[in-house]
Amino acid sequence: SVQDIGQEHYVNPKDRQAFDALPADLRPTATFAAPSGKGLGLGSGVGIVQITEDALEAKGIGGIEAEIQALGARVLETRPDRALVVKGDSKAFSALVKASFIEASLPYAPAFKIDPLTGRQMLADKVRASKQELDVRISTWDPSDANGLLQELKAGRVDTVSLLEDGVTILATVTVADLKNAARDDRV
Repeated sequence: SVQDIGQEHYVNPKDRQAFDALPADLRPTATFAAPSGKGLGLGSGVGIVQITEDALEAKGIGGIEAEIQALGARVLETRPDRALVVKGDSKAFSALVKASFIEASLPYAPAFKIDPLTGRQMLADKVRASKQELDVRISTWDPSDANGLLQELKAGRVDTVSLLEDGVTILATVTVADLKNAARDDRV
């Protein structure tokens, strides 16, 4: 299983029905299908791959990362259970889903980017509790993408937007539609 966004939520990348409970517009969508029994495959931009135990033992994480880079992708994060979050283009993802060291793969679904508790916490402040907007933190994978996303959010209908000192996290007040749009953005 692959851990979801640092939360305590796990999904089996090989189980196609694992995503049925997610809203349809936030489910993973594969552009490059994985071989049978190896998950959904990869979409565009960012995905999650699970490395086989044998490959990890034989090559080590450094060797696996070198192979991923040789295919044109790069590792953004590591996750439990031999999983790596990877970023790449169509050519890289097409090759990566077929790589022998991949046990399973799945697109980094927009739903994985939204904390399951978003909008569900009870608020003591009655004014905030009745608001239709959410105060959220939006982080980019690459610091170089933060300013562009910040400017797009400011130009849109987002009420308040500011970049935090870390240079990758944006504090924003958004509607549910704005939040879904941000979750579908490959930079986020």
